[in-house]
Amino acid sequence: MDERHNRTICHYLSKCVSENQKDWDKLMPLFLLSYRGSQHESTIYTPYMLTSGREMKLPTDLMLGRPLEETEERSLPEFVEYLRERMDQVHEFAREKLSRATK
Repeated sequence: MDERHNRTICHYLSKCVSENQKDWDKLMPLFLLSYRGSQHESTIYTPYMLTSGREMKLPTDLMLGRPLEETEERSLPEFVEYLRERMDQVHEFAREKLSRATK
């Protein structure tokens, strides 16, 4: 999976870096943001969702606000339990999708 990730990043960087290839390090954070926020066909989730249990907040989300269900107030123990259940569900679904995709 890491090899595919690296190949994807290299592919897109090769299209944007200058001829002398000295600016790739400035472009890397933008590509990583884009990659982590993109829904993957194999899992139906973004890498950010799979690692954090929620979708990332982008500047537009901060300006326009989030849907009500995502801004619900919870105590810390309630939030931890909610996050644990959500990540278990997301990971189980992703595992099923990946196992079907490899058959």
